Amino acid sequence: MEVYADHPFYFLLLVAVILILLSVGNAIERSLRDEMRQIWEDAIAGTPPTARQSWVATLRTSPAYQRFIYAMKWIVLPDVVIAPLTVVVAVCVLFAGYVQAWVAIEDNSMRFCTPSSSTPITSTSRDFDTRDLCSASFGQVTKGNRYTVTFDVLTPWRDSSLDASPLGLSASQFRGPVGYVFAPLKRVINAKYLQPLIEIRPVKGAGGTLSNVQIYPLAVEAAGDSPTVFRADFTAARDGELFLFVNDAMLPFPRPVWRGFDYKYFYENNDGTARVTVASDDAPRASARAR
Repeated sequence: MEVYADHPFYFLLLVAVILILLSVGNAIERSLRDEMRQIWEDAIAGTPPTARQSWVATLRTSPAYQRFIYAMKWIVLPDVVIAPLTVVVAVCVLFAGYVQAWVAIEDNSMRFCTPSSSTPITSTSRDFDTRDLCSASFGQVTKGNRYTVTFDVLTPWRDSSLDASPLGLSASQFRGPVGYVFAPLKRVINAKYLQPLIEIRPVKGAGGTLSNVQIYPLAVEAAGDSPTVFRADFTAARDGELFLFVNDAMLPFPRPVWRGFDYKYFYENNDGTARVTVASDDAPRASARAR
């Protein structure tokens, strides 16, 4: 009774469905009994049974239905659906591969990040903007040393119209398939949108050559109960200069091709700033050993 009182509409709807199904079942049972009675009477009288064809068999053997199936099987599906879809998928895969190659080349150049500091990091703070393709240099990190990165959000982070934070946005948080469509164009495909990335740019070697930069996603977590402070840590995989930026999609167009679509397009749709502090966890111990 409590269920009925709380949900009278659904209760009555369920009762109506049950009654309809019982009525349909009774009608089918009567029809089956009538057919079986006729079959027995014909068998007793020695009358050969008459071939009865269901409406499904009649439909399937009709010329119009067969022409429709032939057209769908041999014309519409292969030529109108499968072939164009295959071309679209192939073009998307090739374009995504080209974007990843272009971004890797540009990351290894100085288009995005410009080396400017040879000072080892002890504790360094920088203003950070989610629109920047690369931050200013934080200084030099040492291979094997551990560093803590603290984000103090100054203005709320947004990816276009979506609220965000240094925790990043998964593809499923975007409206419709947008997040999945542009996922292959992200600088780091397996990282979230607006998830902070670090780049360790090695110093020039003895021959003056510059080895490939390395980019890593930061596993950011909320710091305590504060809604604006987030923290991550990492161990430097190599010696080099540290830079920071958020993960987002990129286009391989140095200049706008249409309505501002260039390599900065997705970054320019971001909003949000933070004060970022990078501190070496090994610096105090190193100082103590020096004393």
